[in-house]
Amino acid sequence: MIRELVHTALLVREYEEAKRFYCEKLGFEIVEDTPLTAEKRWVRIRPPGTRGSGLLLSRAVDDGQRSAVGNQTGGRVLFFLHTDNFEADYRTLAGKGVEFVEEPRNASFGTVAVFKDLYGNRIDLIQPTLKSPRQVLSEWIRLMNTHEPEALAALYDEDATNLQVAIGKPLIGRKAILNDFRTFFSNIPDSYTKAENLFEDGEWAILEWSGGGTFQPTGKALLSGVAVSSA
Repeated sequence: MIRELVHTALLVREYEEAKRFYCEKLGFEIVEDTPLTAEKRWVRIRPPGTRGSGLLLSRAVDDGQRSAVGNQTGGRVLFFLHTDNFEADYRTLAGKGVEFVEEPRNASFGTVAVFKDLYGNRIDLIQPTLKSPRQVLSEWIRLMNTHEPEALAALYDEDATNLQVAIGKPLIGRKAILNDFRTFFSNIPDSYTKAENLFEDGEWAILEWSGGGTFQPTGKALLSGVAVSSA
């Protein structure tokens, strides 16, 4: 049974220029750069935090391959990149000189803009729309387990209030919530979160969840507990 898509090949003119664009401008990380022969390397890159498929940079070596660089899809979009903060990433990419060929627009699936890479390949930048409170809380559980504080904070309104009994006072504003998530994952790097029950009624959803992990400052394991979150 086929279980996973591991790599997607991207035809490039030269390895270094492709790495500069994708890593320095788009923020990708280098997973592997291994020489195979005097001319060929095994170069894998991916967005930071990605656990699945990445790009394999494949250097074009003949006229047929070189003619396909920048046109692997015949002018269609080649990649679809998801972001958890569209406005910030759009400003950052534009500020680094990335060429956007379509302005941001709202679509049924989220906010999207199209840009080109250094070869002219078209790439979609998308922030998916979370359509229901249940989806928001399901995403919250997923991000708690992948340990992504920035993406978690993006689920909250800019002026949100987060009241936690353990803290004793409310966290006010997205920045305070972000700092709390960063501290939490730093102190409990092996933390896990499990959805026990998830209820939705119109514009409201309630999540009953449990979790645990090892508190690094003391080395003690935390007992699983149950809390309730709503959206």
